[in-house]
Amino acid sequence: MAYQCSGAAPRTPARASRARCPAAARRTVNAAAALPVPAPRLDASGGLGWRAEDPAGAVLALVARDALDLVASAALGRVRTCAGSDCRALFVDDSRPGTRRWCSMNTCGNKAKKEALRERTTGTGRH
Repeated sequence: MAYQCSGAAPRTPARASRARCPAAARRTVNAAAALPVPAPRLDASGGLGWRAEDPAGAVLALVARDALDLVASAALGRVRTCAGSDCRALFVDDSRPGTRRWCSMNTCGNKAKKEALRERTTGTGRH
């Protein structure tokens, strides 16, 4: 199920709580964030491992907690959708001017630049 929350990007946790977001979406994320997270364990060789009774639920809890942190931060205003022709990934634009266009320069950015070059040099791009 997809939900859309709207409103100005919150600058403080107090403003985030006032964002217009459906109650069902808030309940879903809050419930996921409340699930148990993986617990660290030191093994016999001194290595660090992680254990969870429900690994899928534990991963969901971590993702939901990160989403809550993002929604309550000023970084929410820098969430962008990748400009790649066949990519709609979301990313946080942490560039100084806030003008990043692609989720990854190594994949989507490189592909877009190659397509633009092909268009300029041959007059035919991939559509």
